Amino acid sequence: MKVDDVVKSYDELKKAVTASPAAKSYINNVNESGRIAVHFSKNMRVDSYTIVNNKTNRMPTNTPEFIHDYIDTVYEYQYGIPYRSEALFTYVRDINNTASGLYYVIPVGDSLDMMYVNGITDFYLQLLQDLDEIADAVVSNLGVDDMEHVYVSKLTDVIAENIEQVEEEDTRQRIVLANRDFLPQSIQKKILSDDFVNLVKKEMLNHVDKMIKGNVIDNVNLGDISKEELHIHSERFVLINSTWAETVAKEKGINVQSLFKSMI
Repeated sequence: MKVDDVVKSYDELKKAVTASPAAKSYINNVNESGRIAVHFSKNMRVDSYTIVNNKTNRMPTNTPEFIHDYIDTVYEYQYGIPYRSEALFTYVRDINNTASGLYYVIPVGDSLDMMYVNGITDFYLQLLQDLDEIADAVVSNLGVDDMEHVYVSKLTDVIAENIEQVEEEDTRQRIVLANRDFLPQSIQKKILSDDFVNLVKKEMLNHVDKMIKGNVIDNVNLGDISKEELHIHSERFVLINSTWAETVAKEKGINVQSLFKSMI
């Protein structure tokens, strides 16, 4: 790319940014904190920048749909926005960090809403780390008071190992077979039933509630975010190739942070 092309593209970018009511407050946040939301992609091939519309009805990639929908319902009820399905998922990095595949994110719509859950870097992966606790809650609802502790522990471990596939009948049969030598018939029937699936889902959602309650931050200061996943809701976004931004900044004799300051 020629220097003239770089300048031209930057001028066009600046026009897109200055035309957005959302961008100014966001860039002020960026400049005050020295931190910016970023999007990582090995597959995108954008030399300079691209403007994308916000997705609606975003489907989960690894989170079970019933958990995704439940979290969205909570967010929409409490904050007016179903952030899981109608926001861009980003992380926050120092503004002068550049790397191949790293894109700076600037919302350029008419509105701007941001939120994150304190301590959550990937909601479902962190939920999976607590499967033992979830399985323990499930087992406590099966009527195991008369079983020896060692058997209760084994049942809990087997449920935890299989909890992600518990909707499948084969999985529930596998749980029963692994514990059949000591598991009362009444509990075996419970585990094989659809009610057991509903119980597992209920306890997983109870744990989701624990993860969310008191931890949602919707008055976002980018400088306060460490590794958490940041959800940004706006009508449109600019995704800026970070290495291109570094090139533009060098051509102007400034750093990337000063480049963003110059946009407003």
